[in-house]
Amino acid sequence: MTQPKPLVVIVDQEARRNLVSLDFKWFPSSREIRNGHYLIETPIGERVEVEGTLVEDPNLDVHAAEFLYLEVTPACQLNCAHCGVKGDALKTKGEVTLNTVPYLTEEFALALGENMKNYPYSKMQRSFFFGGGEPLIAPEKFSRLQEILQNLPQTYRIVTTNGLSLPLEEEKFAAFMEYIHKPQLMLSLSQAHRQQYEILARKGGFPGYIPNVPPEQALFEKAAILHRHCVKLGLPYAINAVERSPHALATELRELILHSATLEPNIVCTTIDGSRNPCSQGEEMAIRSNGRIYPHCYHIFNGKYYIGRMGLLID
Repeated sequence: MTQPKPLVVIVDQEARRNLVSLDFKWFPSSREIRNGHYLIETPIGERVEVEGTLVEDPNLDVHAAEFLYLEVTPACQLNCAHCGVKGDALKTKGEVTLNTVPYLTEEFALALGENMKNYPYSKMQRSFFFGGGEPLIAPEKFSRLQEILQNLPQTYRIVTTNGLSLPLEEEKFAAFMEYIHKPQLMLSLSQAHRQQYEILARKGGFPGYIPNVPPEQALFEKAAILHRHCVKLGLPYAINAVERSPHALATELRELILHSATLEPNIVCTTIDGSRNPCSQGEEMAIRSNGRIYPHCYHIFNGKYYIGRMGLLID
């Protein structure tokens, strides 16, 4: 039987500079640091050579004790202006899911789960955010990922989604959520998402996924529909609303957002200008699908504070 590849982090020169500025301790202070050349397999299965220092035990159960943001795919149906990942706007009518897109490998997910199975804090709950790209663009692959990671101790599993892959009809929505093992939904809502929904609504051809309302209202109507479904089915649901400027439609959603905030767990983050509170650095982490690691998901999108390259060690 083939031995599983170990999950490692390679700290290159760029990452080491950031580790110092963030006071992030990948290494004990007394350890001699030696560089080498390593061949690793990225979370989505690509082979890359990286020069740097090998961290054989990433210790993610501690470094991600508050939350882990995992970019499960770089693929997305939308192409929002503010997104650092970027997607491809849909060109074919009616197609909102695509299981052929690059996605986290099962081998990486198994190694990640093994590394995080020993949760260090008895009185805390960790939030595990599945992100992207659009994590629900490949439901079959997402379902398998959930099977692998759904039993992590003291962990809320939250999928941050543009909502496009979620069916409008209640029975189909319930079946979809059952199929992907009922993660907690957090719908992304911004001016850019609203504009992308409006474009698709005007294009037409998505009757089971985009509401038949004035195009500029499409995202907000879908948010309300998903809210009603989740309340009826007893599923946690929240909205992550980030608006760069006051907007009338966002104001109309205030009641819905506040109601979502009363659901457990409380995972709503509403901002006006995109600002975030400082991160604790030591107990938060974000992993891109190409293996690049950051202290917080916000840094994935602005490209700051890269702290290493994660993957499965080949050589």
